[in-house]
Amino acid sequence: MTKQLPHDEYIAAVADALTAAGLHPADAFTDDSDTSGSHFYLRAVITLDDSSGIPATRWRHGLILIWEWHTGIEAADGEPERGPSWEWARLVDEHGQCGEREALTAIGYASPAYVVESVRALIERRNQSTPAERWERADGLDAACEAWGIEETSERPEKCPECGATRFDFAPNHCDGISQGHAWLCTGCKWGQWLTA
Repeated sequence: MTKQLPHDEYIAAVADALTAAGLHPADAFTDDSDTSGSHFYLRAVITLDDSSGIPATRWRHGLILIWEWHTGIEAADGEPERGPSWEWARLVDEHGQCGEREALTAIGYASPAYVVESVRALIERRNQSTPAERWERADGLDAACEAWGIEETSERPEKCPECGATRFDFAPNHCDGISQGHAWLCTGCKWGQWLTA
């Protein structure tokens, strides 16, 4: 079974909006990738090629749209700050190799319609004609990405001190009747280790 990721629904909505606008993605996927093999980040890639309805005269091999959400842990080392971003890159061959990535004019949690407008402006070499617009479910998406980021960057206990189990579930905003917050819960006895900021 494929693991559900926080941004799956958002990227599907963007792909659907592109399709409805006559820009049919040749490919679209979401994953959780890693930077230098140490810290994971959320990523989505949407490919628009000559079968997607973009002019092949200017975009011979097409372009890709990249959405990423970073934890910000490695920002001091040149990696992106915490949060979402949209970028694009020109495809340089039929094997999916791309040129240098550039910022797309869409905000990180842009509405799918605004992403479409940003792509149209890029393809048509014109300025953005509509004001930035956030997705109506951006707050829920942001909360899900933040919970994923906390789970990714926090220390999971090695062993439960109560029952000795070694399996834990991450519980964002767990409430035990007294305290509430992000916690690791033992899958055996439900002992919890609260996370501190």
